[in-house]
Amino acid sequence: MEMIPHTLLLQGKFISLRPLRSEEFRLFYKWATHTDATSYWYQSKPGDEIPSYMVFRHEWPSYYFLDDLPEKGRCFGIVLNEQLIGQINYNEIQQADQSVSLDILLSNKNNMNKGYGSDALKTLTTYLFKTFPLKSCSAEIFEENTRAVQAFQKAGFQIQQEFERGGKSWVLLVMNSPLSI
Repeated sequence: MEMIPHTLLLQGKFISLRPLRSEEFRLFYKWATHTDATSYWYQSKPGDEIPSYMVFRHEWPSYYFLDDLPEKGRCFGIVLNEQLIGQINYNEIQQADQSVSLDILLSNKNNMNKGYGSDALKTLTTYLFKTFPLKSCSAEIFEENTRAVQAFQKAGFQIQQEFERGGKSWVLLVMNSPLSI
């Protein structure tokens, strides 16, 4: 697999995506654990705790922020008017069924409901389907996170399954590759 160029810039309608760098990991940690997005990433079920920096660092290995193992996953910054407003990532590509799961967060609710999340999803999925031999992209979303569910649907994902986990309701959203239809 080829390396992802560190200067890669993916242009969407409103936003652009660029690889997050290792030195931006603390900012990513802050977004996930101390912003408007936190309750949807953590504390989604009773007893959930916000992870310490070290635990979070273990959950997000360095390859998410480096360019040499793109098949393992990669984090991208969501850029609006030259400012980072969030992150979107794909996780390890599942070779067996040619699929990958995605995560996204916008760090400030002032940037929500403006089309930036769905634009980031469309931009990343277009890149993934063109770059990797994928049949589908998916995401498991906490059902109460209606903004995220709507952003994924606006980007072309469809609810494939609703399920319970940890006493909470979740939805599985899937987008099939336009190349495999």
